[in-house]
Amino acid sequence: MEDENYPQDLQIDIERDFKNIGDHKLYRGSACVTVYGEYDLHFTEGDSVPWQVEIRRISGGVSVKGSIAGSITLVCHRCLEDFTYRFELEIDEHAIMRETSTARSRDLEEYSVSGGVLDLEPIFRDAICLSFPTKRICSDSCKGICPSCGENLNTGNCKCRLKTSL
Repeated sequence: MEDENYPQDLQIDIERDFKNIGDHKLYRGSACVTVYGEYDLHFTEGDSVPWQVEIRRISGGVSVKGSIAGSITLVCHRCLEDFTYRFELEIDEHAIMRETSTARSRDLEEYSVSGGVLDLEPIFRDAICLSFPTKRICSDSCKGICPSCGENLNTGNCKCRLKTSL
């Protein structure tokens, strides 16, 4: 690796740092990731999610390889309480170089370098979201909530008349 860099955000200036095919650098950083709703991730300054990637200039784009790990807070689908989700993920993606004047639908785009800048956030966001379990459960023994009164059955029995076999 040629060099280690610690960017202040997730924007990497490809035009400035990667002039020739084969140029590569290692970048390290960290972020705080907050989940809103099911898959709306917001990245801010912090250190709960460290990452490192090697970016290499290739013909027509860049290669992004590395790892991202950490923990984020999710909501349990059974009891609706917050729980900590831990992950360790490998990143292996490519981003294409594109002209800023190219008119393409955002729905059809792959990861891209736009205006000479690579934004790592979509790459990290997709990797993290794809790692989420289909059903987000705080533990296998989670009893959920009473469908009648809404009491969290993990913290005690409900006092409603509905008898459930949860």
